[in-house]
Amino acid sequence: MISDRHGKEKQGVRHIAGNQNPYPAFTWQFVQSDASDPAAERGGVRNRLTIISAPAGYGKSILLGEWISQRDIPVAWLSLERGENVPARFWKYFITALNEIPQVRLTGIGESISQVLDSSQPVTMEVELIKLVNSFSGIEEQVIMVLDDVHNITETQIHQDLVFLIDHLKRSIGGMHLVVAGRIDPPWPLARWRARG
Repeated sequence: MISDRHGKEKQGVRHIAGNQNPYPAFTWQFVQSDASDPAAERGGVRNRLTIISAPAGYGKSILLGEWISQRDIPVAWLSLERGENVPARFWKYFITALNEIPQVRLTGIGESISQVLDSSQPVTMEVELIKLVNSFSGIEEQVIMVLDDVHNITETQIHQDLVFLIDHLKRSIGGMHLVVAGRIDPPWPLARWRARG
């Protein structure tokens, strides 16, 4: 259970200690677009990726926090800093955040990937990311992974790995939905993904 700065408890939203900023509360209202979809009633989303981009001070984190608060879905939240531009460190934080969600922790995949990242051997993240994607096939519920301040990530390899992950996520209500927020769109093949749906 997480409490925001106003003392309100947030269920199912996890933060990594020392690297997270509780999202602020506000009063916007969202309109459910497809009330006939049972998964949508829980706040599920069918796409693999949601991007929120706007200049500093435009309320990205506030918007995202409110959107999450209206969903009955487990969420992991990772606020990114410039120091996370080391691939092994980035993925260690990513996996640690995901493991705060009980459904993910039960798969054991986070522990497996963390051990690989901690080893002195060179790591091919594509192999580990395929394991991560496959682990979600056993999770019927959707989980949301939030990467806030993604503009702080400038390391090309991390972006290539994220593109690989997104390309392999299944497009359904189950599994992982990735949400990224930043001051600019990330350097990903967004036009290709939009065309593909």
